[in-house]
Amino acid sequence: MMTGQFVYLYVGSTDVSRIGAQVVSGIGFLGAGTILMTGYHKIRGLTTAAGLWATACMGLALGAGFYLGALTVCLMMYATMGLMDKVQTDYVSRSHYMDLYIVFRSFQDVVNFFRFARKADFKIRDFETTRLSDCNELGTVFSLTFNKKYTHEEAYACLAKAEGVLLIEEV
Repeated sequence: MMTGQFVYLYVGSTDVSRIGAQVVSGIGFLGAGTILMTGYHKIRGLTTAAGLWATACMGLALGAGFYLGALTVCLMMYATMGLMDKVQTDYVSRSHYMDLYIVFRSFQDVVNFFRFARKADFKIRDFETTRLSDCNELGTVFSLTFNKKYTHEEAYACLAKAEGVLLIEEV
């Protein structure tokens, strides 16, 4: 919208919303193609889709000569996508709390996982289990805490060794 207003000020009479509407439509279609749902009901690609859309808007601004607006958005994107990723990674690696999505072969494997986690000194705070529609496997989301003897990576590796775990991903 700001690019349309910029074009209106420097080019003359035009509908200020047409350029932005076409970008939203076209890039929204391409961005939707980057959003995928995995076989284990996990959504991926949202950040990529948002980055594509913001980059396209910056391209419009640059093409119209609105350099200050494009530079501002570029710096904001860098701060959000670049720096915040590092802050999040650092925060997560220091925390002793994890949310995990784990796929098990059977309900008995879930029961065995509870025993395994208790022996390894993990505390399960919450869990939710659903049967995956296309097979007999169980998809489970666990919220758990662990003591300081584990780093985040060690805790993840330890839990991945539990019997019956087909897939384990941090949510």
